[in-house]
Amino acid sequence: MKTRIIVSAILLPIFFCVLFVFPPIVLTIVISVICGIGAYELLHATKMSTNKRVLVYTIIAAALTPLAVFK
Repeated sequence: MKTRIIVSAILLPIFFCVLFVFPPIVLTIVISVICGIGAYELLHATKMSTNKRVLVYTIIAAALTPLAVFK
């Protein structure tokens, strides 16, 4: 729990900087990376990450979805 609080204390100002300072495409890229990491974590938590091909395809699909919605 302590580690999560420290990470959020570091990443929250960076996220607000990306949200308010940089152009919208940077926010879309950051959200794409977060979606890819989330997909990996979900597959890892459900023990579906044993098939590397499915893992890679799912992460790519999750990361490309915000980019497709942005355009």
